[in-house]
Amino acid sequence: MILEAKGIIKRFGGIVALNKVDVSVAEDEILGIIGPNGSGKTTFFNVISGVYKPDEGSVIFMGKNITGRPPHIIAKMGIARTFQVVRPFPSMTVRENILIGAYFSGKHKSSSYIDILVDKILKLTELSSKADLPAKALNLPEKRRLEIARALALEPKLLLLDETLAGLTPAEIDHALEMIKKAKSEMGLTIIIVEHIMRAIMKISDRIIVFSNGIKIAEGTPSQVASDIKVIEAYLGKPIQGEG
Repeated sequence: MILEAKGIIKRFGGIVALNKVDVSVAEDEILGIIGPNGSGKTTFFNVISGVYKPDEGSVIFMGKNITGRPPHIIAKMGIARTFQVVRPFPSMTVRENILIGAYFSGKHKSSSYIDILVDKILKLTELSSKADLPAKALNLPEKRRLEIARALALEPKLLLLDETLAGLTPAEIDHALEMIKKAKSEMGLTIIIVEHIMRAIMKISDRIIVFSNGIKIAEGTPSQVASDIKVIEAYLGKPIQGEG
């Protein structure tokens, strides 16, 4: 397993946002995480990426205990993430935004290598034609792709995608899914994706985990999860009544 989160508990005052959550992720897998608003999905990402330190439990990444380490250390170890709200440096060019991530990783001394890497990422995310524009000039789909590009610049082993499809049209979503799969293949990524757009996450995920009220309530293939009564109840907020 590339990542193992064991017995994760995260409290905010009297609120238990994550309650004894266990998640394992295999190398080269795309793991989807779904659940109603407030179910703990982003909190889980924040624990994995070091934004929050869990009150209990541990996070093991590539055999190393990273529990409670700061975000910049975890990023350099090989975990990159996107955010629900895109956060580029608006006055810097698209290329400069990606360059920052590449240099921050601390993995390379050669500027020529970094230039090649950035060009590769620009091509992967279909931003080559926008490379010299300020980030603020991009439209929403392009800003979403730039958010992914900045994460890819770290050359991570594990990529956390937090609602990167929000606000996109169905055609843009399909296009983004193909881009994500291509990036996964070409850069050797393992991916965890949090998403509310069910059609998209069912299409791209190898396996899906479902959170509700900070608890993992279901796990399985997309088809298994889609027919799980606990999942249906979590989304509808009431038990399913039988017919007849």
